[in-house]
Amino acid sequence: MLHKDTCLDAFLTLDKLPASIKSYLTQEYVKNKISKNVHSRVIVQNSKKAKKYQSLDPTSNRQTKIIKHDKFLFETEIIIGQSDEVAIVDFQNEIIGVYIKSPTINNTLKSVFEIIWQAQ
Repeated sequence: MLHKDTCLDAFLTLDKLPASIKSYLTQEYVKNKISKNVHSRVIVQNSKKAKKYQSLDPTSNRQTKIIKHDKFLFETEIIIGQSDEVAIVDFQNEIIGVYIKSPTINNTLKSVFEIIWQAQ
């Protein structure tokens, strides 16, 4: 999903992220994202981790919006790619992910993301 010169939108639950995944994301993923000039917009639930995450936006090619915990009940990460890609990942017990290639699903989730993004 990291295609050169693109933008990703994501819903992320930072409190459920295992240490190993967090380490990969902060060390490898961000470097790869920057090298490909991939920008992202991320919606996270309010927490101490969210504020720290948001503080790293300038060095991560990212814009983060924080929403109230009671309004953000997602327990999975949802990544919405440019045109037809969507990834849904559950980090809770066993790491499980689904990759979907569908313009219709992508457009629907992009619309939901945009409604929430604009409301914040």
